[in-house]
Amino acid sequence: MKKMMMTLAAVLCYTMTMLTACNNESSKMENLLIGKWTLVSFDDNTQAEGVGSEWEYQSDKTFKYSMQGQTISGTYTINGNDITMTAQDTPWTVTVKEITPSQMTWEGPKTGKDVVLKKQE
Repeated sequence: MKKMMMTLAAVLCYTMTMLTACNNESSKMENLLIGKWTLVSFDDNTQAEGVGSEWEYQSDKTFKYSMQGQTISGTYTINGNDITMTAQDTPWTVTVKEITPSQMTWEGPKTGKDVVLKKQE
């Protein structure tokens, strides 16, 4: 019985450590994400529609996307490296490949191509 209790305690400790680590990673990403970003390129360096658009993420889990004078607002959630944005009842998810205080690269949900954004100061 004592061995079973020790094993259970070890499993619970491991589970709590992993949950805390995952939560810390999401918090770290959210802290880096908050602010205004400008889409600067796609991985094939095309000047595709969307280059120059702006994304602004707020700490209250809302975002705004602006392009050519039009703005769409919505909410976002973070799960690991995925950011799921919901606007006009339509969710879509991007996978963040890299995020630093000045640049973010995500995989485009439709094209699978890298999308590079620079953070505005």
